[in-house]
Amino acid sequence: IRDRIYIGTPPIAHCIMSPAAPCLHSHYAGMCKHIPSQCSLYHVDTTWIIYIRYLGSKGGYTMLKNVTDTVFYVGVDDKNIDLFENQYIVPNGIAYNSYVIMDEKIAIMDMVDAKCADQWFANVAEVLGDRKPDYLVISHLEPDHSANLGDVLAKYPDIKIVSNAKLFGMLPNFFEVPVADRSVTVAEGQTLSLGSHTLQFFMAPMVHWPEVMVTYEQSEKILFSADAFGKFGTLDTDEDWACEARRYYFNIVGKYGMPAQ
Repeated sequence: IRDRIYIGTPPIAHCIMSPAAPCLHSHYAGMCKHIPSQCSLYHVDTTWIIYIRYLGSKGGYTMLKNVTDTVFYVGVDDKNIDLFENQYIVPNGIAYNSYVIMDEKIAIMDMVDAKCADQWFANVAEVLGDRKPDYLVISHLEPDHSANLGDVLAKYPDIKIVSNAKLFGMLPNFFEVPVADRSVTVAEGQTLSLGSHTLQFFMAPMVHWPEVMVTYEQSEKILFSADAFGKFGTLDTDEDWACEARRYYFNIVGKYGMPAQ
């Protein structure tokens, strides 16, 4: 195991939608080869300090870092994937993003793809210590957000699943797990208190499935944005954000992107 410290920009960029803007992508020599002349200028708000543990035997990265003193990133970088969703070329892999909010009540925000489950559970356990999570918030039913649901329910039998009515209606098509007595259904604008943190839920249908919602944490002003502001590539990839963020938006969100405006 080799440990490294990175200081870098966060995975949230505010795009200035200028099709003629030059691409700053260091790997594509001035213009993004995926979408020629379609890259944008952008700026980022803050700098994150990222702790990366390299797992040489698996060729992947597990990333543990403080977003704030009480919000932790527990996601996993997948460097072994060739095609995201079996159709999008991802030469620099993909990041499955997941978070833990530590408070009087503990919330896990989304999960990761099944093949990265072991790393993800280890990340979550390291953050939790001897505590147990109270809530699992699911923003989206695609496997990179929800694949570990059955294992989570088995490992944490008292956990409550938080999501919207549309997602709970679709859930039996993906999982054969009983959730009726363990579900907390939220609607547009509703809130859930964790103690000093308050989660507020907003529906974002067709970004990019009909059940998608985003979660805004009011006290620290953090938006957990599901697929709305994603990009291709792992978090430790040294590349400009604009090209791969735009390629992701066009392909994953596309014409269904109005709720993300």
